[in-house]
Amino acid sequence: MRASRRTEHNRAPRAMTAGKWVFVIVCFIVFLIVSFVVYIRSSESEYRKDERTAIRIAREQGGLKKIDEALPYTWEESMWIVRGEDERDQIWYVWERKDGIVKKLESEGLSEQQAKQRFSDEYGGDVSPVRIIPAWFDGQPAWEVRYESRTQAGHQAIDFYSFENGAKLKTYELPGTSND
Repeated sequence: MRASRRTEHNRAPRAMTAGKWVFVIVCFIVFLIVSFVVYIRSSESEYRKDERTAIRIAREQGGLKKIDEALPYTWEESMWIVRGEDERDQIWYVWERKDGIVKKLESEGLSEQQAKQRFSDEYGGDVSPVRIIPAWFDGQPAWEVRYESRTQAGHQAIDFYSFENGAKLKTYELPGTSND
């Protein structure tokens, strides 16, 4: 004898099979991955837009044909610093400030390698540089050298060197680092 329609509709639903569970889990994992990628891309979009703008300005106003790097920089003011080559394969730095650009030929100033050497000559092996980046300090192009002491645990500081002549401009002891 066959059950009535009413009885068929009132039956408990079938339990999910292992295959259905795997499908649901895989869909959820794919959803998480796609959400993560979309989040990362959207969080970087403003930075990438600013970077593209800085590169465009370096090409149009600075005359660079090939861009090696573009760095955002903030100390006294926020700006982009772009390193690249012109049509004669000369390396230039372009500081893109709010009131215009400043363009300097690397060979006529202190190079990154020379800044590193000047820093090493001054401190010897007592400190190790954490980073050396082009900077803007005291109204002029400069090099920023952040370093930590090998003899005083936790002690960090920043030195600024003139891009023009390599003269040391200033040292800042970083707050929150030990100074014993």
